[in-house]
Amino acid sequence: MSINVEDYFARATFDKMKAFADKQETPFVVIDTAMISQAYDDLRAGFEFAKVYYAVKANPAVEIIDLLKDKGSSFDIASIYELDKVMDRGVSADRISYGNTIKKSKDIRYFYEKGVRLFSTDSEADLRNIAKAAPGSKVYVRILTEGSTTADWPLSRKFGCQTDMAMDLLILARDLGLVPYGISFHVGSQQRDISVWDAAIAKVKVIFERLKEEDGIELKLIILEPGRSLIANAGILVSEVVLVARKSRTAVERWVYTDVGKFSGLIETMDEAIKFPIWTEKKGEMEEVVIAGPTCDSADIMYENYKYGLPLNLAIGDRLYWLSTGAYTTSYSAVEFNGFPPLKSFYV
Repeated sequence: MSINVEDYFARATFDKMKAFADKQETPFVVIDTAMISQAYDDLRAGFEFAKVYYAVKANPAVEIIDLLKDKGSSFDIASIYELDKVMDRGVSADRISYGNTIKKSKDIRYFYEKGVRLFSTDSEADLRNIAKAAPGSKVYVRILTEGSTTADWPLSRKFGCQTDMAMDLLILARDLGLVPYGISFHVGSQQRDISVWDAAIAKVKVIFERLKEEDGIELKLIILEPGRSLIANAGILVSEVVLVARKSRTAVERWVYTDVGKFSGLIETMDEAIKFPIWTEKKGEMEEVVIAGPTCDSADIMYENYKYGLPLNLAIGDRLYWLSTGAYTTSYSAVEFNGFPPLKSFYV
């Protein structure tokens, strides 16, 4: 695999990030905040009618929260811990949505007592919990969507419900004293089939229209909940080659072991789902390799079936630059597996 960094970064931006990175000890991720700011502006310009709720789980760094708060963003929150972190940065409750459909009653109450009045749901039990713990709040229902086979990281099935149940839940929300406010969906991260969006929007349109015509319920919610799309391309994860080896005298492929793996930021390589572009300063003839992490868990292999090409002269101590890694790297990094510390992060 031969990567041209200028397909991902302006040359000046990459040079700035690399100059900073070269002074740091691996592994770590370095993130350009100016790229995040520009991505947010581009999103707002393209969807002037919608509010942006940044999905904090993608990267909960205070540098990103502060940047987006100052630009007027709202925030999609998944837990009481994210809530505390965001509110500690001065974000008001009216800019927060509790977007997790799986939550304890006491956590719903905690959000409500903090002033949050917008909750997601996808089941009757959860909806009734919201009615008890957060009376009078606005609710939106997450629906199931197709597209799991065309998304690199599917996000349906565990979350969401079918269209008929979504309508039932919104009617029940009204009857329970809640405000039926909208519908949400996620077609999967890295979705490669635009028709999946068309199908999901068509489902939402039917729900909006039928509820208004048949039940007098007018849904109003139109928001965007970006995570990866705002921050992924702004990040470069830098690792060092720990070992290069072959498994036998006649083995064709080399194994390249790095000081970062599935448990230190690259969990999205599970099942080889997300295929991060990898750049190295070494040049020359390329050879297919297996890329694995440093831990003593045999599952810590990032790419084995999908073969990456890396230079034949790649050696111990060389650095690998994993592009588009600003999202879901620090937040997925283990605390102390094998004693390795969490992935370091820098914001420039």
